[in-house]
Amino acid sequence: GEDRILWAAGAMIVHPQPVLDAFLAFEMPDDLVEGYGFPPLTDVAKRKLLGENYCRLHGLDVEEVKANIADDEWARKRSASPPGEPWATVRARPVVGGEA
Repeated sequence: GEDRILWAAGAMIVHPQPVLDAFLAFEMPDDLVEGYGFPPLTDVAKRKLLGENYCRLHGLDVEEVKANIADDEWARKRSASPPGEPWATVRARPVVGGEA
């Protein structure tokens, strides 16, 4: 169930934001909920999967963690960079054979 799942990207080359965005927009299809008894994927469940379960397992307070990272190196870099997605400056596709 939602209390026993942890999310991890495993993304070392690409930024995981598109996957996170897709997960946050995802809703369990009605046919699976009504026909097979799958639980709906609520915002509460998504928060648990994306971080609250990890914090609980490690004895961390979510609000304290948020406060501790609110002004860390990465938060400062995010606020200093121009708006846009972090991968906005990356080419849409790799250059192959001298093509651009």
